[in-house]
Amino acid sequence: MHKSTQLLKILSIVGSISIITSCGILSPIKSPEIKQYQIIAPNLQMTHHHTVTEPTIKKTKKQFDLTLFIAPLTADQPYNSTQMYYRENNYELASYTHHLWAADPGQMLSKNLLQSLQGYHSFKNIVSSNFIGYADYRLTGNLNQLTQVIKENESNIILSVSFTLTNANSGQAIAIKTFTLNKSAETNAKSFANATNALAADLSKALNNWLITQPLANNTNN
Repeated sequence: MHKSTQLLKILSIVGSISIITSCGILSPIKSPEIKQYQIIAPNLQMTHHHTVTEPTIKKTKKQFDLTLFIAPLTADQPYNSTQMYYRENNYELASYTHHLWAADPGQMLSKNLLQSLQGYHSFKNIVSSNFIGYADYRLTGNLNQLTQVIKENESNIILSVSFTLTNANSGQAIAIKTFTLNKSAETNAKSFANATNALAADLSKALNNWLITQPLANNTNN
């Protein structure tokens, strides 16, 4: 009788383990989906799943017969990560849990600015970090802030980037400029990303307009 009781206990434990294991196999816990967002150059952005046919970047009238080297943007912490940061009611920065930038925003903005400025054709050549050769001027920049500021049911996206234009031959800084742009958006990550793309386009236009006002040497007007 004692052995029968022990056998029943063992079979009961084995049966319980089998049920638990089966439940784990048949009903796995699903991980939350992570959504990623890109910052894309205006001419590459999509509208209603179709490529924009009308150019959003138009060639400027003033052109410098010069080569401009654009260095990749650096970024202040914590904006040197893929986290999408927001501030609610002036509290400390927080980030969206299941929403991320596809890459560091500074890296994506760098590509955005390079492609956009190449589209404006304000310089004979605009090159980047993979360029081996001589450049007349060098443009460096730093991402100071990319934040969604939420107050009650409204939000505002703030993009701040500082640039330094340097004579590549002498090493002398020609001009320094900080651009701080903002745009209203809904209080969610998707609207944050959409507004950032619009701000990136505004930034490239403002940057180009600033560059062509600089007293650069050996320029020609077309």
